[in-house]
Order: sequence, then structure tokens, then C-alpha cells
Amino acid sequence: MLAASMACAHADDGIGPNSRTPSVTVSGTSIHYVGAMNEAGAQALEAVLEAQGTRPDTFIVESGGGEGRPAMRIGTLVHERGLHVVATGRGCNSACANYVFVPALRKTIRPGSKVVWHNSCPSNLPTSAGALIDAHRQGTGEINATRDDGAEVAQADIADLLVSKQAVIEQSLRELKAAHAHFFAGRGIDDRVNCLTDYFALPFDHYTLSVDDMARFGVCNVTADPDYLAQTLRAVRDAGVGERMFGVIDLRRAPALPAAPGLRRCDEATP
Repeated sequence: MLAASMACAHADDGIGPNSRTPSVTVSGTSIHYVGAMNEAGAQALEAVLEAQGTRPDTFIVESGGGEGRPAMRIGTLVHERGLHVVATGRGCNSACANYVFVPALRKTIRPGSKVVWHNSCPSNLPTSAGALIDAHRQGTGEINATRDDGAEVAQADIADLLVSKQAVIEQSLRELKAAHAHFFAGRGIDDRVNCLTDYFALPFDHYTLSVDDMARFGVCNVTADPDYLAQTLRAVRDAGVGERMFGVIDLRRAPALPAAPGLRRCDEATP
């Protein structure tokens, strides 16, 4: 099993934002999701939502990211039910940010939490395994992979895995591209919010945005503390994350991107 670019949760023993066995529980009208975005999490969420008597209105999430396709399923379930997404703890990051936070009708970033994007959008990924292999060997493409038993593949072995699974990988890439395009179709959201490292030359590869800049991509109805960016930068620096790993993109100082067709205006969006 390959998780290329869109799957970035790392192994985590026990319950935590990167756990491969996510905790999905209900408290009152809130669903609490802690762990990676993966098939186990999607199935657990479906079971909770199908349970008789469950009438949730809020999805409280702490996730380091995970796999793109299951994250799309989770995001669709959340969006279809109009659940208010609340990023808590260590935040909603990577695949969680892309497919759960971004499309939610209403979202909140709790004090001390964060929403972090990185990696390429599927629409920008190559369709040939050879191109992925070249990018990986040149150090210009981040690829994480897990084996069928859930164990992570060592970076030194990634190229060999890509070669041995070339046909499977290329089919997976085609399916991921199609699923991503379908997921964002008609939502009025500019999916480039998920992959600004593809468009800007940055000294870091993980980033967050101000609420105002999120709105520029059609990511509307976001509530966060006025000093959200300062809080986030302090927290990641206190955790020992360097400036080459994480930063804030300020669109006022970034090159202008061509306007995305069909982008919704947040001042016209209703939760």
C-alpha cells in the first residue's frame, strides 16, 4: 500500500493525533475524533453516524493527517450533515485540513490549536511512477508509505517500492486525482489553499494562514482568536519546530495567484 504525498500521518502508539486506530466517540451532540485520517477512522465515523439516536451537530477533531481517500470520505460525511468542525489539541493538519476543515460549512480553531497544510495537491502530482521516483531521489518530492501491516517504509526503501509497485501506484494516482477533482467540484473553494508550496518559493514546507487569507480561497465561516497566528508560531517554536519546517504565508506579501473560476465570496456564504 502506498501513501504518496497526501498521506503524512506518522506512526503513533496509543491514542493521539497520529494514531492508526482513531478514537471516535460521542458526547452529547459532539463527535470527538482523535487520530489519523484512514479507513479505520472513516468506518468508525460511519458507524457512529448510523447509530440510532445519534444527532450530532459538532465534529471536534485532533488529527495529524493521513490518507487522502479516507479523509475525503470523512469530510463528505461531515459536510453532508452540516457538522461544525472544531480543531482542538494539536490541530487538524494535512489531509484533515484539506478534506475536513476546508469544506466544512462552519469551523472553529480553538485557542492553542492550529490548522496546517503541506504537500502537493493531487492535481499537481505526476501520473507516472517514474516521475515520483526521480523526485524522491532528487529530494524534491515527499513520499510516505506504509505496508499492509501498517508499518512505515523506510525512506531509503521508498524508491525500490515505487519501482516494484509501478502499475499499482500509477492507478492509485489516477484515482486520487479523479477523487480530489470530484470532491472540490462545485464547492466554490480554490483547492490551491491545500498546496501553496506548489505555487510559492517558500523556506518552509508546512504552513498556516490567517482567517482573512483562508477566505481568499473560499474557506469561509472560520472562527479563531485574533492572535491565532502568533499563538501558532509560539507553539511550534516551543515544540522545537524550526523555521525551515513551518511558517505563515501572508498573501499580502506573496505573488498574486490567477483568480480561480467559480470561487465563492465569504461575505455571501451562510453557515
